[in-house]
Parts: sequence; C-alpha cells; structure tokens
Amino acid sequence: MSKTSRIKNSLSPEQTQFFSQKTISATHKIKDWIQFFSSISVLDRMMDKRVKLYMGLIVFLIVLAVITVFVAFASEVMYLGGIALIFVLGAILLQRERKRLQTDDINNYLREFLMPVLQVLKDKAGPRTKLAANLDFRNPRKALDPVKSIINGRNQSQYNHTYIVAKTVLSDGAALQFVVQDEIKDQDWTKRSASGKTKYKSKIKVVHHCYIKLILPKSDYKSVSSVDPRVELTELEEQYEAKVKLKFKVIGDHILRPKEFFDGVQLVYAQFDPLNAKGNYSTRRQEGEGEEYYEDDYFMTSYIWYGSYFDRYDYDSLEYSDSGEIVGDDEGATVFDS
Repeated sequence: MSKTSRIKNSLSPEQTQFFSQKTISATHKIKDWIQFFSSISVLDRMMDKRVKLYMGLIVFLIVLAVITVFVAFASEVMYLGGIALIFVLGAILLQRERKRLQTDDINNYLREFLMPVLQVLKDKAGPRTKLAANLDFRNPRKALDPVKSIINGRNQSQYNHTYIVAKTVLSDGAALQFVVQDEIKDQDWTKRSASGKTKYKSKIKVVHHCYIKLILPKSDYKSVSSVDPRVELTELEEQYEAKVKLKFKVIGDHILRPKEFFDGVQLVYAQFDPLNAKGNYSTRRQEGEGEEYYEDDYFMTSYIWYGSYFDRYDYDSLEYSDSGEIVGDDEGATVFDS
C-alpha cells in the first residue's frame, strides 16, 4: 500500500468528510484544528506532486510517440507504429488518473496559508484557545458560476471566493477577526499578428483581499498620537476597534502569503503603545560549564506581535497525525456576527 493510501485510510470520518466536501464551519481549539488538518495537508501535498509528475510523464510519452512515428516512416519498420500507439495509450491512462486526482485537490490556501497561520496563533493565542472558522477550500472555478463580461475586447470570467472567515482571542486579550477572499479574473482573447496569423492568448489576474479587525482593551493599550491612514481606528468606552483592508494584485494563480497577513496584523499593533509591558529575567546554566549566568529574556507581555517572528511561516513539512478527530467542544462558527 502506498503512503498516500495509508494516510487516506487513516483519516477519521470527520476528516474524510472534509476531504470530500472541502468546507467546514465550526469552533475548536487551535491545537485541534492543527491536528485535524495536518494529515490532510500532507496528503494534499503528495497528491499535488503526483499530478505534476503525471503531467511530465504524459508530455514525455507523447514526445516518444511522435519520434517513434517519424522513425517508423523513415525506416519503414511498421511495428514501431504499434509501439507509438502504446505510448499514446499510456499517456491517455495517465491523463485520466491525473484528472481523478485533480477532483480531490484541496485549494492551496489550506496548506500554504491556514496551516502556517494556525501554527503562529498556537503561540500567540495559546493551543487551547478556541478559534471559530468558516472555511471553503473548493476550487472556485468548479464551485462558483462565473460573472462573464467583455473587458477591452477580452472575454472575462470572474470568480469572487471567500476562503477563510475566522475569529479568536489572543493572549493579550485582543479579539482577532480576519477574512481572506480572492477576486479571480480569467481572460482570453485572439490577436492577429502582422503576418496574418491568429493567436489565442489567455491571462489570469488575481486580487487578494484580506480584512483584519482587532479589538484591543484600553487597560493594556493606548493609541499613538499619529495613526497610520491605512488603519481605521474607532475608540470605544473600554476598548479600541481597529480595522485594516489589504489588497494585492498578482498575475497568475497565486495565493495570499502568510507574511502579508502577519504584516497587516503588525500594522494594526504598530498604532498602539503597550501599557503593561514588563521584563522577565531568567537564570540559566551554560552548557558544559559549572557557573550560572543571567540572560536578559525580555518579553513584552501585552505587545505579543512585536518583532520579526512573522518570517517563520513555512510549516508545510509538518508530519501528519494518525488521528484527526475533533470532539466535544464544537459550538458552531459565530465569526463576524455583527
């Protein structure tokens, strides 16, 4: 049995349902979300690699078939035509298997965005902190009906898809809410060259939208005198409500990078000064030596997002867990009720 089959057979009923439907709406502890998605992420990565491998083999077999046909005609060895036919049949079978694997494909936002974000939130909010989420990792082109239009002579199919709506509470008491959406535009058109040839062209344009909302307690934070215009700040009686809208335009089928999301969170926190930051000095023993020494292990208890932590977002190599069952604390997703 292949490793892919072993992982797939080890999925719990809940994981199997998500793997099939690619959507889920629930409230669970962050550590449980990570456990639930870890084996699915590894399985999805392995299947993506297999799809790419099959594509390479298909091209290779077709090239072999064409070369074999030319050699058959040039040498008049007719049985080579049968070998060429075998190459073509092999390419057809691989293409069928490739399409089957593509139907099980989960959008890369799970593996390359959500998993890294969950790993950071495990540290910044705590592994037992609950996170409410509405997640939809289907292929937008298959799950949605496109909005068709003609833009500057180009046929355009547009898909607006929301992948993630989530809410949790960080270790400093701040409530974090965020939404990740993509605006996908598939364009195609024909162009006639100077020589009279008609060429078919296509382009994919994607606009990433990320909405971040943070509600910070006034007991721990004070807003700076000059707030960045990119941040919408509302001062309430006992808390601050800060919002930022991120927008990134790219060419090609790409996803929003975790670092861009973390930079947005950092941008919000940069508009506040912590009121209760304090140092924590720890005594440590140098390895291999007898004397103790004091190391400044300074930690700002409230300003938890400070620093260059956000470059550590590649958690794609996590090993999968045999059990992804989530039980007991599902309260239903209630994100962005207001």
